[in-house]
Amino acid sequence: MHTDTDTVTDSTADAFAVDESRTAASGLAMPGRTARELEAWLTERVAFHLHRSPRDVDPGTPLADYGLDSVAALSICGEIEQHLLLPLAPTIVYDFPTVRAISAHLAEQLGGGAAGDAGTAS
Repeated sequence: MHTDTDTVTDSTADAFAVDESRTAASGLAMPGRTARELEAWLTERVAFHLHRSPRDVDPGTPLADYGLDSVAALSICGEIEQHLLLPLAPTIVYDFPTVRAISAHLAEQLGGGAAGDAGTAS
């Protein structure tokens, strides 16, 4: 018997599915990605969780200023882990309080450094 809960579970699993064709030999989905590339992707994900347009999310504004709650913060952390195949502390959005800071940190972790960075990581 297929229930509504099964449908939600299946949809969630699909949303977090890893495209293994992007996986590099290093085990990372996107090694060498720049902070700018990550910032664009992360801005879209944050906007989704805030129910806003990506153009309404300033990468330099602290996520707490938008009212990002802990459930959304953990969801974003999980999405980053799935997207990049990179284990993260669940506190990443608190340790790096802006999209720009998170993106710069992730780029550094992936070996992309600040190349192509859209600005400072603050």
